[in-house]
Amino acid sequence: MEIVLRLGLIAVLIEAIAGAVKEVVCDAVKARIKWELVTICLGAVLCPLAKLNLFAALDMPLIVPHVDWLGALLGKVLTGVIVSRGADYLMALWGRVNGQQIQVQKTGDAKND
Repeated sequence: MEIVLRLGLIAVLIEAIAGAVKEVVCDAVKARIKWELVTICLGAVLCPLAKLNLFAALDMPLIVPHVDWLGALLGKVLTGVIVSRGADYLMALWGRVNGQQIQVQKTGDAKND
């Protein structure tokens, strides 16, 4: 359960940083920036710094033959990509891991069955 709290904290932090940057950046620049890419980059940087690896936590570490550290780094970066999708996506994923049926509606809301 600790991993869920840590992932949630990073997801909130990513949204807070992206929101703060959006407020500071002028409108001309806002129109050119792909904000999804900004949040993915933030997640890919913050998760390795926080040593968060969802794959290792679920006992399915990524393995790169002959380069042990690369598999761990790749797991952390991919965890950052998952976290960058936001809290709703994390909760739906966590529900699937725990065996709950989660339906994500077209509006992005998740429902438990």
